[in-house]
Amino acid sequence: MTGRPEREEVWDYPLEAVREAVVNAVCHRDYTIMSQIEIRIYDNELIVWSPGGLPPGLTL
Repeated sequence: MTGRPEREEVWDYPLEAVREAVVNAVCHRDYTIMSQIEIRIYDNELIVWSPGGLPPGLTL
């Protein structure tokens, strides 16, 4: 309770970080794969999954 007439939104994750994750998923996905970007929200984590992988010859 803040005493203010409007409620205060408190997000679990910074909106800028969520926006960046979604933009990266859209920009860097492999468009030759007929799959969709997935955003999963669980009690303890947020997962943004994009189809594709590293280009040939690159490893983690």
